Amino acid sequence: MLKEDLEKEIKTARAEEAEDQADYEAQRATLTETLNAQNKAKTALEDEMADVMDKIADAEGLKSNKEQLKGDTEGELDAMKPSCDWVLDTFDSRREKRKTEIQGLMDAKAILAGAPAPEE
Repeated sequence: MLKEDLEKEIKTARAEEAEDQADYEAQRATLTETLNAQNKAKTALEDEMADVMDKIADAEGLKSNKEQLKGDTEGELDAMKPSCDWVLDTFDSRREKRKTEIQGLMDAKAILAGAPAPEE
């Protein structure tokens, strides 16, 4: 009777072990699929992050170039300022001198054409 009970227990234990092993294999397969999917997602996210980092680096380079161009332009404007200031400061006096010069040329032209010199 003991022998029969032992054989029955062994048979039951083997059936339970086989059932547990099948459950384990199913769970393992599911978890392996999940792990593979997560690894794939991780790789995709890393690729996307690398692309974003490249875009950031490009944008920073462009920003640096724009800032340098702005600095160069401001330098050019500062270099032109004395010349522009001179024109603004001397414009009225030069204008009067040009008017006098033009009038003198017109008087000379009239004299050469035989007209009498204008009286001032």
